Amino acid sequence: MQTLQYSYRGLGLLMRLNWDRALSAFVIFLALIAGCWIAVSASERQMDVCSTQFQSCSPFSSF
Repeated sequence: MQTLQYSYRGLGLLMRLNWDRALSAFVIFLALIAGCWIAVSASERQMDVCSTQFQSCSPFSSF
C-alpha cells in the first residue's frame, strides 16, 4: 500500500513539474489539426472553383 501511495505522489509531483510540456504538446496538436482543416477547406474551395469553369483547372492549362 505504501508503494502505491509513494508512486501516486511521485506521479502528482511529475505532473506539477511538467504541466507546461503537456500543455505545449496539446497546443502543437491543436495547431496541426487547425492546419489540416484549413488545407482541406482550401482544397475543397479550389475544387468548387475548378468545377464551375469550362476549361481544365491545371496550373499548366495556359501552355
